[in-house]
Amino acid sequence: MATLTIWKDRDNPAFVQLLKGGELLTEDEMDAITKIEILFNGTYYSSTDHAGMFDWATYKSAAKVMITAGLVDMGDVLIDKKAELIVYDASNPNGIVWTQMKIVIKADAEVV
Repeated sequence: MATLTIWKDRDNPAFVQLLKGGELLTEDEMDAITKIEILFNGTYYSSTDHAGMFDWATYKSAAKVMITAGLVDMGDVLIDKKAELIVYDASNPNGIVWTQMKIVIKADAEVV
């Protein structure tokens, strides 16, 4: 299971690769996406409500979604071991749970 680390109040992006049947989504499939959201600790954070949080156009040739969530108020330092990434398109207006992942929100870097 992938882990997505969100640095609170920072611009650090994280990337999620979109695969279907083990293959990268095509650029046409990436273009067909209408909305992406994360279900984190029982709350939905969507591209509709937080436009700058998700970017699936810039890295569509690599079938990657860039998630920049550090400036979105998702609570204090938290962990959700079963957060969901949900992808919508015209064929799936109710969304597809694309992957389940662990999301960790950190306030400061832990220096080792």
